[in-house]
Amino acid sequence: MSRFVSTVDIDASPTAVFDFHTDVRNLPKIMPLVKLVAYSKPALEQGAQFSVTLKPFALPVIEWLIEWSEFVHGAVLTDRQLRGPLKRLRHRRTFVQLPSGATRLTDDVEYEVKPGMRTLNAMVGPLVLAIVFRWRERLTKHALEHH
Repeated sequence: MSRFVSTVDIDASPTAVFDFHTDVRNLPKIMPLVKLVAYSKPALEQGAQFSVTLKPFALPVIEWLIEWSEFVHGAVLTDRQLRGPLKRLRHRRTFVQLPSGATRLTDDVEYEVKPGMRTLNAMVGPLVLAIVFRWRERLTKHALEHH
């Protein structure tokens, strides 16, 4: 099992940051080299399941079935892969209001790759995640602070 944790401060309320992350239509805003092909709109509650189909640049289409295993509005959002490209994926986000009114968003990702990808993951997985999440953080910050 691998783990990646990243934190960013965003000049927006925890509720605004949380709501941004629960709107599947925002995925292309924070993943510009990925096209959102199809999705189902999830209920805004714990246990809700939804599907997302993405087309990353120069890669085959990826389909996910996801469940919100933890949903505390404005505070905690955890999604768990039920079906998808990884053997296991859990992505927990916490939203903490800072004294300034800004939000500290922490992404905590635990994942396990499928057999056959373990060597590749060991060599480049952490670096790829660091790049992807720094990019996502910058774009999320921009979308919420400059809307």
